[in-house]
Amino acid sequence: MPTDGLTHGVADDAWIRTVLTASSVGTWDWDIAADRTRVCPLTAHLFGFLPDQVERGPALADFLRAIHAEDRTPFNATVAEVRRRGGLFVAEYRTTPRSGPLRWVLARGWFEGGDTGAVTRARGIVIDVTDSRLDGYGGGRALFSAIDESASPLERFADTALTAWQGLQGLSDEDDASIRPALAALLETVGRRLAISGSETTMLRGRRPSLHS
Repeated sequence: MPTDGLTHGVADDAWIRTVLTASSVGTWDWDIAADRTRVCPLTAHLFGFLPDQVERGPALADFLRAIHAEDRTPFNATVAEVRRRGGLFVAEYRTTPRSGPLRWVLARGWFEGGDTGAVTRARGIVIDVTDSRLDGYGGGRALFSAIDESASPLERFADTALTAWQGLQGLSDEDDASIRPALAALLETVGRRLAISGSETTMLRGRRPSLHS
């Protein structure tokens, strides 16, 4: 069920294999009014989405069903808050894909408004951080943060890097193989810096991020 401005579909097998083997970074783009999300193959993998779900574009309810039961309520509350007024969304939580083991993902997104000022679109990245969580990073807690602020230089840099990531699809196989791993590492580093800076900003403003064991 395509929506205006978004083209939904599954990339070819070669693209899927490349994403799953060369990167831990996935992308998502949510048309809020239609409640349909364009996701890349890695994002679909982390949430356990079936091909028909990817084709029509997963709804928010599809994401919620794929999130660990203990993290679902704070995730939904944080999305609702940032959806009301726009801005930065940063979260680190567990997913339980139907065909695989539990995963930890770091999600970063920007909720933006249209001409009327209402928030109409959100887009961002998800990073598979399962290995670092298993090594003890984060203390086993989920983190949710919604920050009401204009884009920082780091945010603008992240958007530029994300645009570059999306542009990889136009490269030759040789160029893609050379550039993708380096860009994936850059996005992972930027994502972690955004998570850290987002948490620090929230605490400085007296609104501690919601930590859920």
